[in-house]
Amino acid sequence: MDEQHEVIVFHYHEETKHHFQRYARSLGYPDWANQPHPFRYYHGAPVIRLRHRKTEGGLKYDQLYAETGNKGEPLTPDNLGEFLCYSLGLSAWKQYGSSRWSLRVNPSSGNLHPTEGYVILGPMPGWQEQAGVYHSRISITSL
Repeated sequence: MDEQHEVIVFHYHEETKHHFQRYARSLGYPDWANQPHPFRYYHGAPVIRLRHRKTEGGLKYDQLYAETGNKGEPLTPDNLGEFLCYSLGLSAWKQYGSSRWSLRVNPSSGNLHPTEGYVILGPMPGWQEQAGVYHSRISITSL
């Protein structure tokens, strides 16, 4: 990058970041009409569908920290789907007038960018035969 482009980049960064005395420059209102899709898509990438099914039983939250008695479970498509849904999914939809927007389990402090999640897995016999890096795209339409 030459010096002229570097100056432009640094100027843009200074003008569009938050400061202690002010927020970053913006339109001054949410631009609901141009809101991006809540999740990224990689066109042409194979899709592996994971179900989100609320499981019964399992450990209660305080039992996660007990020193004894916790038995591990094998990783399955169902419990991976549940984990991703509860950690990166949408928790609700809100609406005011004709505007509708999603709330996230992992909020992004008001930004309108997608929540990203990646899973790195080794071979899973009977499920995924090859190791790989997988991008999580959780779509929940009825909450």
